[in-house]
Amino acid sequence: MKKTINQNKSYFNLTNLFLLAYLLIDLLPTFNGKFHLTSIQYLYVNFVNICCIFYFYKNPNVYEKIKFSHTLRVISILYFLYLFLCLLSLFGSSNFSVSIISLSKIIVFAIVGLNMFILFQNAKDIFKTIVIAVSIICFLECFLALYCFIRDFYASNVGIAIAKLNLNMGNINLFGASLIVKIPFLILGLLSFDKWKKFLFSILLLMAFTSVYLTSSRACYISLGFSVMVFVIYTFTVKNTFITNFKSILYVILPFLLGVFFSNLALKKVTNSVRTKDVVSRVVQITDKTDSSRNVRLIFWENAFQMAKENPFFGVGLGNYMIESIPFEKNFSNDSKVSINAHNDFLEVTAETGFVSGIIYFLLFVAIGIFNLIHFIRSKNQESKTNSVILIMLLFAYFIDAFFNFPLYKPSMQLYFVILMVLTILNYDKDCPATSISNFKSKLVLIGILSLTTLYFVCANFQASILDFANKKSLFFKENLSSDFVLNNFPDFPNVSYNSEPFFQLLGVAYYNENNYEKALPYFKKAHQINPYLGHSDWYRYKIFQNKKNKDSAFFYAKRAFEARPRNHDFYLDYIQASVQKLDTTTILEIHKTYTSRRNNPTIWTNTGYALASCNYSKSNLLKFVNEGLEIFSTDEGLLTQKDRFITDSKKTKITKEIAENFNSIIENAKKVCEAGNFTKGIEYYKKAIDLQPNDAVLYQNLGLCYFKLNQAQPAIKYFTKSLSFNTLQDGKSEFLLGVCYLYLNDKNISCNYFQISKNKNNFDANAMIKKYCNP
Repeated sequence: MKKTINQNKSYFNLTNLFLLAYLLIDLLPTFNGKFHLTSIQYLYVNFVNICCIFYFYKNPNVYEKIKFSHTLRVISILYFLYLFLCLLSLFGSSNFSVSIISLSKIIVFAIVGLNMFILFQNAKDIFKTIVIAVSIICFLECFLALYCFIRDFYASNVGIAIAKLNLNMGNINLFGASLIVKIPFLILGLLSFDKWKKFLFSILLLMAFTSVYLTSSRACYISLGFSVMVFVIYTFTVKNTFITNFKSILYVILPFLLGVFFSNLALKKVTNSVRTKDVVSRVVQITDKTDSSRNVRLIFWENAFQMAKENPFFGVGLGNYMIESIPFEKNFSNDSKVSINAHNDFLEVTAETGFVSGIIYFLLFVAIGIFNLIHFIRSKNQESKTNSVILIMLLFAYFIDAFFNFPLYKPSMQLYFVILMVLTILNYDKDCPATSISNFKSKLVLIGILSLTTLYFVCANFQASILDFANKKSLFFKENLSSDFVLNNFPDFPNVSYNSEPFFQLLGVAYYNENNYEKALPYFKKAHQINPYLGHSDWYRYKIFQNKKNKDSAFFYAKRAFEARPRNHDFYLDYIQASVQKLDTTTILEIHKTYTSRRNNPTIWTNTGYALASCNYSKSNLLKFVNEGLEIFSTDEGLLTQKDRFITDSKKTKITKEIAENFNSIIENAKKVCEAGNFTKGIEYYKKAIDLQPNDAVLYQNLGLCYFKLNQAQPAIKYFTKSLSFNTLQDGKSEFLLGVCYLYLNDKNISCNYFQISKNKNNFDANAMIKKYCNP
């Protein structure tokens, strides 16, 4: 008997250890951002899975008897049907490499669910154990986040402080969601413990509420409001005195309201962001039909549904949304921006794996909700009823995030979804008799083999993240990756990066930068076969053939790149240039019509006007074209100046030769000398171009960049500032470069302000500079 007790004690200790090991994924380091957090998390969880399976194999007494309940059957059938349909989608996948990685990620957490189910079956007070473990993790998250926030709040500015709230999560939405799924367990702690422990949980709730409010995540606000509302309603259903219930509610309501107060003190100091308003204003935005993020989500959802309609049975393939969605976005996404996710897991699952799979995935949520609701109504055990209420809160929190965001491939969120399923089964079927199972050890061997298989793929994914990070770093520091480095770090799986860029393209770009065009071309061809929708592989081939003076091939690839992404400004300019070389005014006008129907501004009209002029377009038609532009932009100085130049042409029958023939060649020469590193000559060319087109913000930006490359900060600041005066640049590049210039001049305050403005315009580079230089 004594031996059995010791074994049980060891078992329970190991249960707690494995549980804590799983929960630690929220605190894993990214090694100064050298790797994607999710790639580290999947690798880590897979390793914990293998350790857990090995423990089961060596201790068969742990799984001697299993409770095979009705709830287990329903939830497991739905979940494994979903897994099976995900597997089937591989056979029709447009990119098998991406699909096998995505399937491996889902299987990793399916095994987590199995491990937790076995671990938790015989553990006593498993809900309280989870509450304590989650509370520890939540405290560490909130403490670190709030400490950094307060430090940066006083050291730099509130915008930077809020930006750093994500810790190592990647973005503040994910950080907020990771707290929202923990809050139900904190509330359970309030209900489960007495006296001073209640006070501690109330303090922890205040930290969590404040952290969530500071993220300004509307999805989190909805979930938070629901959890508090359910808690208040449930408290009054408990048969206690009114005073007792009122005191219980105060332990949650006071942190809830104080969190609003404290966060508003900070949020109201942010003046340059639409997102970070005070809590009430941000909540009101939920119903604002003019809100841009809301409208963009609706477009993503419509595109996902359209993808599902075109591939109703097996979808486009698991994980392939990020590639196959690009053609649907080309008419509203500027330049090279892609969505990656549909911001709705249900629609994304449907688009990737078909309608049947999408419905089953949704029914899984419905089943979990129904089981918890039925158990709450029928159970006579108050503790079990309380557990059901907490699980309903957790379900709603995850559901809201799945409806508005993309937790499906976020390990931090997947872990809590697995916990939700397992606890729902155990809570509902607490009194279900356990039965012995045969040959489970042999099944464990198969599960172990499956875990080793997923380990191979998550390791490959981790390797891919190394190259992906190196590429982002090289873009940030304006450095080129060598072909040897790309080859040495080239991953087996997947064949595209996190933003859907094929890794073959990185290799092609490396060879292109080394002027090894013959080696670059085959890799651009392979990249195009993997993802033909970005247009980059065709754009680089255009540049190669342009350098080779092969006008026909250059024109072909410039056209194909522009057709793939007709809102890409670089593709527009180079397609115009390729058409000018062929003196093809008809194509120039078609390009102009296509581009301005999507992105219309006066600079485009002046660019096209000069392109037409360089092709000897007739004077009368040129004036007619300029007047069409002035009907839209009647006060634009660039168009007015262009019209005057055309009218006052010395020959009265042609446009000024300097404007007509030289402008595009000036720009082409400027690009060539800058690519060769001769920025002094580039300054001369861009100044000539500005004389011809004085209201083109991009020209001033490029002129500033030339000075920047020559380490001449003051003139660079002058021209970057001038480029912003036109209010046409929205990519945050000028603000970012201004931040670097002021950093060079040791003016950190102005530098950090510009970095923050750049970050608010979604400039990726600014985030790293803020993290590195805007600390106290």
